[in-house]
Amino acid sequence: MRFTEGQEIIRRYVRGPWTTWEQTVRVVADDDRGLLLWAPVGSRLATLVDADGRTGHDLSPDRMREPRLVAGSWQHVDVLMLMRPGVAHSVWWMFADGVFDGWYVNLEAPFTRTGDGVQTTDSVLDIVVSADRQWRWKDAAEFEGHVGDPLYFDRAGADAIRAEGERVVALIEAGAYPFDGTYTDWPTTEANRASWNSIAPRRDGIAVERLRAGEVTLEDFELELAGDVRGRRVLQLACSFGDEVLSWANRGAIATGVDISDVAIAKARARAAEAGIDADFRRGDMLVPPEDLTGLDLIYLSWGAICWVPDLTAFAKMLAGRLKPGGAVLLCDHHPAWEVLAVRGRDHLAVAGDYFGRGRPNHDQDDAKKPKGTDGETFRMFVWPVSDVVIALVGAGLTLTAFTEAPEPALYAGLGPAAANLPAYYVIKASAAETG
Repeated sequence: MRFTEGQEIIRRYVRGPWTTWEQTVRVVADDDRGLLLWAPVGSRLATLVDADGRTGHDLSPDRMREPRLVAGSWQHVDVLMLMRPGVAHSVWWMFADGVFDGWYVNLEAPFTRTGDGVQTTDSVLDIVVSADRQWRWKDAAEFEGHVGDPLYFDRAGADAIRAEGERVVALIEAGAYPFDGTYTDWPTTEANRASWNSIAPRRDGIAVERLRAGEVTLEDFELELAGDVRGRRVLQLACSFGDEVLSWANRGAIATGVDISDVAIAKARARAAEAGIDADFRRGDMLVPPEDLTGLDLIYLSWGAICWVPDLTAFAKMLAGRLKPGGAVLLCDHHPAWEVLAVRGRDHLAVAGDYFGRGRPNHDQDDAKKPKGTDGETFRMFVWPVSDVVIALVGAGLTLTAFTEAPEPALYAGLGPAAANLPAYYVIKASAAETG
């Protein structure tokens, strides 16, 4: 039986009849990709300790005189853990003050599920991996010291553990999943999710009656670039309360929307049901969408999507990997120049951000550029030069088939006629190659 998102469970290590470690963790996801768990600094932890204070690193449990679990708390860094069924290791993402600080690979027996969590046996040998994928073995001497101990492993068992580690090292050196940048922005994503959940009740779309009548909220140029979507699989990332997804459905598409906000997705589903429109809405991270969303005809991103991406190269590769041959990405978004320019009066602009900020959060953002409905919530947003967006898509193997930049004076409200001379949005269509 799978755990539910947000559920607190116990991650437990055992050796023979002894429990050597119990940690309270929160379930982030439990799906075909594995069990994803969150353990922030301060979370509850208990470790097996002898009466004299020695731990399992000092001697094995059967040699302890008075072993007992001693309660404490997790320290130093926040950790995101991935445990995959049947896999003899877990991967930990380490975050120091919200910043990714490397991986830790804990070699361990494949986990089993219990009534209150999961259980495994630690294999002693581990791998420490820096953020730039430099790696080293950890506890190698302790590992070798346990070879032949009936409570641990014989030589063949130790060789199997080492071989498992070497398979992981090959992934590390290749920069392959899960060492490809996936989840390295997770604290930022989680913080933004909380803020989106907070403001979602204060946001709304067009009247449901208009959608029920077949109306669409898409611009004419978006419809023209998308072409005939009847019967085609269309995915919108960062779909909010779903107006564009429902609009694609009204145009005959098999439409799906993904958004980080639980509240927004619940609202989108309710609006779809009220409008009588068949569309699929998923709560998920736009940077790592549900894995079954592949073979897509069109991935649509609109009006506030790229600003949530901390790693543009990885994001573009993900998009390209989700398209079917001949499929396309259609991006219609606010221009980064608009993101960093703040209107201070007629013919008066101020710079409120770094156009070349790239992967650094924009802490100087003008209040007018924050999501509608914001009332004290904070967001971590990013500014990417248009050239970076183009190069990332092309570098991911897509072909640029449309690109334009355009003004929209309403987005520079209060500036006056000069607003018509400034870029406000840009549009990109990039397509995957056809087969054959």
